[in-house]
Amino acid sequence: MGKVGNFQKLVRESCKSDSFTLDSALGMFESMLQTQPKPPVSSFNQILGAITRLKHHSHVPPLVRSMGGARIKPNLVTLNVLINCFCKVGRVDFGFAVLGCIIKQGLEAGVVTLSTLLKGLCLRQEIDEAMELFGKIVEKGYPCNEVTYSTMINGLCKSGQVGAALALLDLMKNGRIAPSLRIYTTIIDGLCKEKQVDEAQLLFKQMVDRNIVPNLVTYNSLVHGFCSLGIWEEARRLLDEMGGRGISPDVSTFTILIRALCKDGKVREAVQSFEEMRQRGVKPIGSTYSYLIHGLCNSELWEEAMKLLGDMLEHEFSPNVVLFNVMMDHLFKQGRASEALELFEIMDQKGVNPNVIIYNTLIHGLCICGHWRKGMSWFNVMLEKNEVSPDVQTFSIMIDALCKEGMIKEAYKLLELMIQKGVEPNSVTLNSLMDGYCLQGDMRNAVEVFNLILDGGHKPNVRSHNILINGFCKARRLDEAYLLFRSISRHTGLAADTVSYNSLISGLYKVGRAGNGKELFNEMQQNGLKPSLLTYVILIDGLCTNDYFDEAMNLFHEMEKRGIKANIAIYRTIIHHMGKSRNLKEAKNCSIAYLGQNYNWILNYIHQ
Repeated sequence: MGKVGNFQKLVRESCKSDSFTLDSALGMFESMLQTQPKPPVSSFNQILGAITRLKHHSHVPPLVRSMGGARIKPNLVTLNVLINCFCKVGRVDFGFAVLGCIIKQGLEAGVVTLSTLLKGLCLRQEIDEAMELFGKIVEKGYPCNEVTYSTMINGLCKSGQVGAALALLDLMKNGRIAPSLRIYTTIIDGLCKEKQVDEAQLLFKQMVDRNIVPNLVTYNSLVHGFCSLGIWEEARRLLDEMGGRGISPDVSTFTILIRALCKDGKVREAVQSFEEMRQRGVKPIGSTYSYLIHGLCNSELWEEAMKLLGDMLEHEFSPNVVLFNVMMDHLFKQGRASEALELFEIMDQKGVNPNVIIYNTLIHGLCICGHWRKGMSWFNVMLEKNEVSPDVQTFSIMIDALCKEGMIKEAYKLLELMIQKGVEPNSVTLNSLMDGYCLQGDMRNAVEVFNLILDGGHKPNVRSHNILINGFCKARRLDEAYLLFRSISRHTGLAADTVSYNSLISGLYKVGRAGNGKELFNEMQQNGLKPSLLTYVILIDGLCTNDYFDEAMNLFHEMEKRGIKANIAIYRTIIHHMGKSRNLKEAKNCSIAYLGQNYNWILNYIHQ
């Protein structure tokens, strides 16, 4: 063997070596360009092929160009590798340009070249163009092989055109090309994703009849199809059949099953599947944990979800930002602010970058747990770090918190900062500010904010009106409240809701306008709104305050007939007023009816 032969052998063996890296390939390629006499083009092709296998596709085109500069003429193999690389980086148009060069040089573009271009078009989801090219391949009599059909069928199934894939399968059979397990599995998976499980099962039977043995991927596709339709018995039968064939379910099988069970609300069965998976020695992956934790959260099994989250973290899996958000939100709503903050710190340690949604959950959670100062600190962190910018919801949360604390000036400054930062306030932001002014009895500024909503092009919603109506009522400015109440439907196309009626009825009774309050209650029912328990509390208290005791008791009994269960507030109201009016019989009746709750308070009040 001469020098050239030895060199070719070295190239060939190097390219096959597991230790062959991109740097090794580039160094060897450059060395070959400088060698005299030049090595054959096949040696260059071997290195280009090795680089392609290493998935460094973008390095190939400049190397092919350098071959031309060194007067080494690329052959068909070189150009096929180049087409493949262009297709892999999403430049199938450049691939077709290379095809033009092949034809121009008088080379024969065979099935390998055309199949590569087909795959490139399918990767870009250009299925119509791929079908057109496939038609030309068949029309020109190129011998399509299993790879050509597999490429086209895979592309069709991924784009949801399973019917066309089935037609190609028939064409393939007619051309006496035996479909492989991979092709059958691809179509079965496509049918299952389109929820055509009966057709998938029929194709599965045809495949088995042809003595093609299904594998784990085939079964997983079918299990997914039946699970997505909630056909659990068939899914379980398939799992048993897998066992009969000696195929053990893997983590994908169990994850498919757990996800579907959780989605269908069968969280207990999902937990059982999770335990079965572990008993079989199959280790869960991050998504397995995530689906089950979401399922437990949706079923409000929070403690179990927290326990599983701890298990997930112990096994070094990092929940995604969505899962952290769900769990933190729950902890805050349970008043467990310190645990929620711990979870936020864990998220940071795991390298999960918080987004604006999770910051909003954190800040809002701290505020509702009474830690608004900590919420403000995190808000300032967002401003200082400038990694995640506060959005309209973030500003609205803090403005609302400040208003509830009576810090209306600070809330207004935050509104100014919001506008300065280019974040446009919405009706939620302005509603919070308006509510803050109303809580302080500053109706002039509250009305100004309401007008600001109108002037800013925002359409005031029912809540905007309700805040102002309630503010006017508390300020005993009932005529203005009444006019605003009537303007809800007249000027904005909205409809007053139960809250609107409750606020105005309460205000009317407090200023002694019981007649107007009764009229409004009747109107509310005529408009199809069902009185809430709060409505009855307001009415009974108002009637009793205005000495309409009989009407109050009639209303109380009407409420009971409607199936609205009285709470301690309504019993206290009745007992208080009946006691004051010396109507001890009714007071005692109410006491007996509600004797099970606050027993001592009731007896003490009656004795007084």
